[in-house]
Amino acid sequence: MKKIIFYVTLSLFSVSHAQNVFRDNFNSYTIDSQLNGQGNWSNNTTLGGLGTCTPANCNNAEILDLPLGYANWGISTKSVELKANADGCGTLFTPILTGTFFAGFLINLSDASNSATDFFRILNGSSASSAAKIYTEKVSATHFKVGVSKSSGTIVYSNTIHPFNSTVLVLLKYDILSGASDDVIQLYVNPVMVNGIPPVANAITNSGTDEANNINGVVIRQNAASGLPTGKISLVSVSKNWNGLHFITLENNGFNKDSFIVNSSQIKSGLLSITSNMSYNNVTLTIYNIRGEIMQEKQIALNEQINQIDINPITTNAVYIAVITSEDNSKFTQKIIVE
Repeated sequence: MKKIIFYVTLSLFSVSHAQNVFRDNFNSYTIDSQLNGQGNWSNNTTLGGLGTCTPANCNNAEILDLPLGYANWGISTKSVELKANADGCGTLFTPILTGTFFAGFLINLSDASNSATDFFRILNGSSASSAAKIYTEKVSATHFKVGVSKSSGTIVYSNTIHPFNSTVLVLLKYDILSGASDDVIQLYVNPVMVNGIPPVANAITNSGTDEANNINGVVIRQNAASGLPTGKISLVSVSKNWNGLHFITLENNGFNKDSFIVNSSQIKSGLLSITSNMSYNNVTLTIYNIRGEIMQEKQIALNEQINQIDINPITTNAVYIAVITSEDNSKFTQKIIVE
């Protein structure tokens, strides 16, 4: 067995097989340029969009040089601006025809409307058909709440309110059922990702006609004159299971290359040797495969010395990604080669 040494930080938990169908952190896009035409995003209605902006002197939504991040979800260096009187940019992916799917994103709002219009849609077959819609409603000068509906159903809002200028993780779980109006949407706002699906949703609805037999895209809707929030959005993800939603952070944030040394020479026997230059009471070690699926995730404590960490043996020769995450969301990422 070849000895492999790599640098790492903290995160570990359970074996799972991710089934992500779409992810975008916008990091590769050109700032101060419109989202339309970058990646697979388009405001063309035949490509999942809702049309360009129409008022005189309007501008389509642009990429911002502003980061967003959330613990155990991911970190993005760029985001998309949210505003009224812009365009509706969408993107398509391989259709989900049956079962359950999850969708989520990060927002940071500076303002919202007292009479909300949906700003994010899950598409069903075309840009003219939506399976689910997400809303934000202003409840005071300083706070807002998040709501969800089917295409034509009643909007159901979370009872939790959130301050403006704070980052909020919005997630929905959609169960496609056999009847014409029995699909169930559950809304989760700021869940603790490592704890799995929360036992109680922030809001739940089955109101309205189902339009979810061909889930094939998402839209950031901004082509309305009123009712839309102002701020930014990033790290959009759609998956067939909870663990597939996460983003892998490949850049280090808050740690330097000397923070940790991990000797993985015994990884096939289920042992990692982590040398830390400081003590940490609670950190997370996460190991991903090259497809972005979480192989293992575990909460650990590290002393300022060599620490022997038990893991499930990794016996398949391949490339893996190790991520260490601290309680303040500092991260360190390193490629691991097992051979």
